[in-house]
Amino acid sequence: MIDKREIIENGEIQIIDISEIKILGNEQSRKLIELKQPYRFNGIFVALIKGDVSFRADGNKKHDSNGVFLLLWKYSYVEILRLAKDAEIRIIMITTDTILEKQFFDNIDYISAMYKQPYMDVSNEEMTQLIDFGRFMLEQQNINNKKYQAELNRQLSFALFLKLRSIYIEKNIVVNANSESAEYSVQEKFHILLFKYIWTETSVSFYAEKLNLSTQELSSIIEKEWGDTAENWIAQLRINQIIINLRTLSVSAEDIVERFHFLSIADLESYFMLHTGKHISEYTKIPPSIL
Repeated sequence: MIDKREIIENGEIQIIDISEIKILGNEQSRKLIELKQPYRFNGIFVALIKGDVSFRADGNKKHDSNGVFLLLWKYSYVEILRLAKDAEIRIIMITTDTILEKQFFDNIDYISAMYKQPYMDVSNEEMTQLIDFGRFMLEQQNINNKKYQAELNRQLSFALFLKLRSIYIEKNIVVNANSESAEYSVQEKFHILLFKYIWTETSVSFYAEKLNLSTQELSSIIEKEWGDTAENWIAQLRINQIIINLRTLSVSAEDIVERFHFLSIADLESYFMLHTGKHISEYTKIPPSIL
């Protein structure tokens, strides 16, 4: 059960921390989604909504729909403005670490598309299928063996994410990672640059110079739009990429030191401990299914 004690104030936008995979039924989903305030999630939040709904995502103008899914990562926030009493909802919350097991967030085009379009209108038939899948996920939580339950939740989350990704592909909602289009916002361009240079560049000043901004200007924009400092976003994406590499059996710690331009394995370990509180041995060459 989700309650308001799990919500931490962060200015006008609320943050809900996702520490484990959770699948909510209709009543629980409605209680969470009807908070009537902007909120973002520390993790991945999926809301499948079949029925009349009105919301605002990332500060854009109000959007009305009769069938939509929301796909929010830390970059995006949403505010539900109106929700029909007969709307059917399934909410699935997934930790970022879980998704990293399958390297979903190692693709710049898809990640940028998800950030650029954190929601997608779908047909009644498509939404019925998605709601049914969400209902199936919820039903599977009745398994008594907790060890197998956790693994089942992970695999079903992967399957759901593949379903949503296929819709993005069909709708051709992508961002060209090589484009310098002025249509992109500063934060979108920053995100694209991160995926280009995260292996070697860790200073905010480097990205600010690329965007023809001062370090202070870029820092202010990112903190206002994404709710955290540019330094923390750089570190988080870098850590995500390191974890992906650590979970690749053919990659050694020495390889990561070279790829990410650390001075030594000790330097890598110190950086990883500083930003995660964990030792790299917790990830190195351990199959994701048993983490």
